[in-house]
Amino acid sequence: MSAGAPSTTFSSAQVIGTPGQQPRPAPTGASTRLPDAPTRRLRVLLTGATGYIASQLLPTLQTRYDMVLTDARGARRDGTSIPGVHVLDFQSVSDDALRPLFAGCDAVIHLGYHKPTGPVTVGTRLAYEDERVNVDMAERVYRLSHEVGVNRVVMASSNHAADWYEPLIHARTLDQVTPGDLP
Repeated sequence: MSAGAPSTTFSSAQVIGTPGQQPRPAPTGASTRLPDAPTRRLRVLLTGATGYIASQLLPTLQTRYDMVLTDARGARRDGTSIPGVHVLDFQSVSDDALRPLFAGCDAVIHLGYHKPTGPVTVGTRLAYEDERVNVDMAERVYRLSHEVGVNRVVMASSNHAADWYEPLIHARTLDQVTPGDLP
C-alpha cells in the first residue's frame, strides 16, 4: 500500500473476493430468490407409510412436518402398528375418497408399492399387469396432487427402465451391464 493511502480493514466474515482483489462487503440477509420461510409446519402426505423405506424416513419427517399417512395395511410386516395411518387401497377406492387426503397438503411423498402376488418372469403378461398397478398408482398420485394444488411430489419408484437385465444377472448369465446393452 502506498504512503498516505487510506486503509480499510475488513474481517474475514465481511469480505468476499480473492486475494489481490479489492475486497467487497459480504451481502446481508437471505437471497431474494429463495421463498420465505414457512410460517407454519408444512403438511405432507406419505403413501406407503408402513413400508420399509417409510420406516427409515418417518422418525425425522414426523419431527419436521404435519404428516398424513396412508397405506394399504395398518402395520409393518413385523406387526408394528403405525398410529394415524389411513388404511386404504389406492387400487380400489374412488378419487373422491382419496382427494381429502391430498387436500391441504404442501407436498406428497409417494412410496406406495404393489408387490406382485407371485414369482414374476420379465416379459410375460403377468409381469406387465403387476407392474401396471404401480404405474397407475403413480399416475393417480400425480393427478390428484395436481387437481388439489399440491406444489411438490417426491416419488420413490419401482417403475424403472432397467428391470430387463436383473433376472439375467441373478441367473448369472450376465455379469455386467454397459451403456451399449439395450433392452
